[in-house]
Amino acid sequence: MNKNTYLLALALLGCDPDASETQPEEPGFACAIDALTGTWRVTYSEQDGDCGPVASETVSLGGTGGDAGGCKTTKAAVSADRCSREFDFTCPTTDGEGSQRWTGITRQVSARRLESDATAQLQHPELGVCRSTYTMVWTRL
Repeated sequence: MNKNTYLLALALLGCDPDASETQPEEPGFACAIDALTGTWRVTYSEQDGDCGPVASETVSLGGTGGDAGGCKTTKAAVSADRCSREFDFTCPTTDGEGSQRWTGITRQVSARRLESDATAQLQHPELGVCRSTYTMVWTRL
């Protein structure tokens, strides 16, 4: 089994940030990170750590946030300008034997693009423990 199959793409679904980010320049665009819906393609780039690569995936957002899939959100509040969210949540691995914790920030940079900087820590009885930092790009399909 590969450690990477247990990492989820929930990095947007339970978040809060610093309002110091400036709103992106795009005609008619206003941030609404707390109300995003639709289908998104998420690509991961590991910056450091020992968890290894995470495959790109397609996710659906319902715009409601909160706990999903057995995840427990520790931090979830949207910035005043609605352009970013910090997050801290823990979810079970897909086999239910371990856990994964994600912490970081997601920024809305346009109506069709989000960027996240996140640290994931996996704990699993078979696979052990790993920790990696990822940059993620979310593209609305």
